[in-house]
Amino acid sequence: MVGEIEMKKTSLAISMASILAISILGASLIGSAASVKSNGSVIEKSLKITVPRFVEEKTWFTVYVKDNVGRSVKAWVSFSGRVKYGSQVRFLAPDVEGDKSFWIHARKYGYKSYSIEVIVKSDMGLEKLEVATIKGKVIDSKTKAPIVGARVSTDDGRHVFTDSSGRYSIRVYPEKHGSTYHVTAAKKGYITRTIVVPHVKPGQTTRGWFIWLDPKTDVDKPKKVEAVLWGFIRERSKLPLPGVIVSLIGMDGKVYSTVTNVFGFYYLKVKAGVYSINLKKEGYTAILPFSITLKSEEIKHMDFTMIKIDTHEPSKNAILHVWVNDKKGAPMEGVYVCVRKLPIGEWIAGRTDKNGHCVFSLSPGVYSIKVRFGITKCIVNACYSTIVERTKIVKLESGEIKHVTFILPSITDQIPIHTHVRPIPPTPPSPPFGGISKEVDGMIKINDDHPGLEQGPSKPLFPPDDGSGHEGDHGDGWGYVH
Repeated sequence: MVGEIEMKKTSLAISMASILAISILGASLIGSAASVKSNGSVIEKSLKITVPRFVEEKTWFTVYVKDNVGRSVKAWVSFSGRVKYGSQVRFLAPDVEGDKSFWIHARKYGYKSYSIEVIVKSDMGLEKLEVATIKGKVIDSKTKAPIVGARVSTDDGRHVFTDSSGRYSIRVYPEKHGSTYHVTAAKKGYITRTIVVPHVKPGQTTRGWFIWLDPKTDVDKPKKVEAVLWGFIRERSKLPLPGVIVSLIGMDGKVYSTVTNVFGFYYLKVKAGVYSINLKKEGYTAILPFSITLKSEEIKHMDFTMIKIDTHEPSKNAILHVWVNDKKGAPMEGVYVCVRKLPIGEWIAGRTDKNGHCVFSLSPGVYSIKVRFGITKCIVNACYSTIVERTKIVKLESGEIKHVTFILPSITDQIPIHTHVRPIPPTPPSPPFGGISKEVDGMIKINDDHPGLEQGPSKPLFPPDDGSGHEGDHGDGWGYVH
């Protein structure tokens, strides 16, 4: 029994020693920046520096740091008492007297460090070459005033700054670079300009090289193409109406939406263009303009009033459902639907929703239903706009629910109706009622004495359906969009 206990203690000691040895081995591998391949071999991770062997004094050079497999690695790089961190770092070579060597060191935890020697050349032997001088002046092209503090540089890497008189003097070495120089002047607020200075000879001074800089103007800045639409949405009682979804639909189909706050306030920032507007809140309806044009940088204020729908309809009224589809059977949104009681009555207007549906509650009688839709088709540099209009006569009985369907051509169809050529962008057609809305018995109705834009000033928007020309019963219905 005692022997078995001793054997177990011995086995436990051997296991603990094995675990400790493995831990020490793993730590040593990590400390020595080693990695293990799938075949079990150990590869040491190390750094490598790429840098020019010789650099000129007072010039910038770049140090590239990579690992032993060629991947860029961020590390601490030191040179001449300065330390920077990154995979590509730049240093300025110091001013030296005669050639001098410097060491560049790269270090990173988990990697083997790397060092390389570079030699900083003292003007690369320029002390033996003759110096040439280029002198001139930097001037504002608009005010003719000298520009102070402009940076003047040559294509061999040398630069100076203009003095209080806008003058500059820069030393070059034609025997090394050549006799032609590109001199560049730059200053904040001005457009950078480069001139060519030819025939620069060693030991001589070239004078009179004036550089005219053009000041930057607002024309160079991109113009704003945005516009703002804001306003308030209230009930008929002038109380603010929160929670209304306000949407602007562009000609390209893009929709901008927002929701009114507790004060009924809305704010939309959109691109300039032509939009149709839609207001949505359960239990409310509103008569809206056919389109809204917003110009660049325009801030437009538009308030709207929404009417609460009475859900308890008198049993004597009839319900008229109007459906508008295209020839393919797809519902058409935004089509204006106008209804009036014959022989002559005031128009009750609505607009189809996304299902192509519009509903009216009307008193019994004979009604004229008109639907109107504007279609625009663009060809090359012109747009062709036309108005598609359809009319039907229906008779409504007390308590009746009637469905009426209209089929209109789609935008891509050829419209055999009079066509007007307009320049791009197209102007949407006028709404089917050009008149001013008013309230009659608590309902929104349309005056006939305000014609649309396309008709003469003395003609009503819709002529009498029976041709009598006499005004009859106005009807007492109302309309809204589901």
